[in-house]
Amino acid sequence: IPPRRSSLVTYMSPARQSPVDLEWDPDWVHAAEQFAIPGGVKNAEEVMGSCQTMLLPSEVRDLRLSFERLMAARDALTRVLGLKARPTVVVTSGAKKVRETAKRLGYKEDQKAYLWDDNDELRGKEQVVVVDKYVGMPREQRKKLMEFLERALPASRLSPEVARFMLSSGEEQALGIDIESGEWRYRISRCSKEEPGAFPCPADLIGGRC
Repeated sequence: IPPRRSSLVTYMSPARQSPVDLEWDPDWVHAAEQFAIPGGVKNAEEVMGSCQTMLLPSEVRDLRLSFERLMAARDALTRVLGLKARPTVVVTSGAKKVRETAKRLGYKEDQKAYLWDDNDELRGKEQVVVVDKYVGMPREQRKKLMEFLERALPASRLSPEVARFMLSSGEEQALGIDIESGEWRYRISRCSKEEPGAFPCPADLIGGRC
């Protein structure tokens, strides 16, 4: 899983005048702009435990929240794909180079390695499969997610701090105000498709469909 997260390599702290180059466990570092979190790392706390840079408490909290989201995405993929073990997460601030990254992870030349990405600039690149950008969820999936969110943590019970954080995401805000009640409500975009589309695969993997 190779997300491009520049802020997790070079951290722009609101408490400092200049960026901070984060130092991680040397065994994790592939290159100056890239490191890999082993699948054996269970959560964001363990990730932050490997950080060797002196940070302020507010900076530690900010980074931990970022890694919580990243670890949640990793664990979700592990379950959905039915993997027997959690995969390695590659974090990079540079260009995504699949072959070089696969080699650093110990894959052999004849083993298959691909990157699925919604960045259209990568179309045509070796070992890259460009997918549609996320714009919303099918109706039934959206309904289930909304029901789960309201059951697990109703939007009306969010703390002001969490609400401000969710409102800071610009156009992708997942929180809004209900016009009638004036209370917070989750905002989950809905797409026009009623069912999720088939996931694209290279022709040499399962006939080109996943």
